[in-house]
This record gives sequence, structure tokens and C-alpha cells, in this order.
Amino acid sequence: MATNENAPGGETGGVKDEQLTGGYVETTIPRQHVDELLALATAAAEMVDDIQGQQRRESAAFGEGYALGLAAGVDVGRDQAETDMTEAWRPVAESVRRLGRTLTFEEIERRRWDGRREDFGLPRPGDYTGGPVDWETGRPLGRGTAA
Repeated sequence: MATNENAPGGETGGVKDEQLTGGYVETTIPRQHVDELLALATAAAEMVDDIQGQQRRESAAFGEGYALGLAAGVDVGRDQAETDMTEAWRPVAESVRRLGRTLTFEEIERRRWDGRREDFGLPRPGDYTGGPVDWETGRPLGRGTAA
């Protein structure tokens, strides 16, 4: 029979559970249950004592997992960007390759400029020479002529 040993005046008795009147309660607990309850209470106390340690371990594990996930995501993103750039550049590279194989250097130079190198900076036929231009014809107007 379990009793309240801390009762005032060293009382060791009390009323039975069925007769609760606000006084001391006397309860009968089998010894095997007392041991189990004591083990549970001890385990609970240890868990409460380790809450901060558990929080530190979980925070560290979360931070490590986040860092690994971010690094993996960055790697995946960079790989995808490289693949996208390769695909976007492929038509340009093929065009340059094809152009380089079909045209001679002289033909490329002629397409770039059909005159002599010495004349490169001189006006070409059809170049705008300055001054007012007729709206309809696009031809330069003489000085003093209204548009």
C-alpha cells in the first residue's frame, strides 16, 4: 500500500480512492507497475533534460541537409544552363561552319565590302550625304528648297 510519506505531521494514512474528499489519498499499486512507472519517469526526465541537445542535433542535421540540397540544386541548374546554351549555339555554329567551308576568303571579303580597302571610308552609292530629304522620293533636296 503506497502512502503519502510527505504529509504534514508524518501522516501515513488517508482515505481510499473511492472516497476522495480532498484529503490524502491512499493507493495500492503492484510492485511491478511501480518499477515500470519509475522507469518511464526516469526516461521522461532524461528526454526532458536532452531537449536542447536534441534541438542542436536536429538544427545541425537540417543545416547540413539544406546545404547538400542547395549544392545539388546549383549543380543541376548549371548543367541545365550549359545544355540550354549548347542547344541555342548549335545552329549558329553550324551556319558558321557551313559558311567557312563553302566560301573562299576573297568571297567573304567581297560580301563584306565590294570595293578596295583604300576606299572603305569613302561614301558609297546610295549613302545619305546630309541635308534635307524629300519625304516621298527619299532624294536629297537642294539648299533653300522646302520639303
